[in-house]
Amino acid sequence: TTHLSLQQALPLIRNGGAISITCYPGHEEGKKEEAALLSFAAKLPPTEWNVCFHRWMNRADSPSLLLLTRAMEKIF
Repeated sequence: TTHLSLQQALPLIRNGGAISITCYPGHEEGKKEEAALLSFAAKLPPTEWNVCFHRWMNRADSPSLLLLTRAMEKIF
């Protein structure tokens, strides 16, 4: 459901707006969900989206943060 919600939310975000998702890979389903979200986010066009992923390196299976920011419109 997270993936479907994300797909539905993307068109609603204005330039400069953001979506943040906390992932919980401490259990098997959480690991699968995180992997699917990261795969999806990595394919977003870089001309439209900035994608950042944050994970604590010294804490096994700690929650992670996925941040998607719609790029600002270029004004020339």
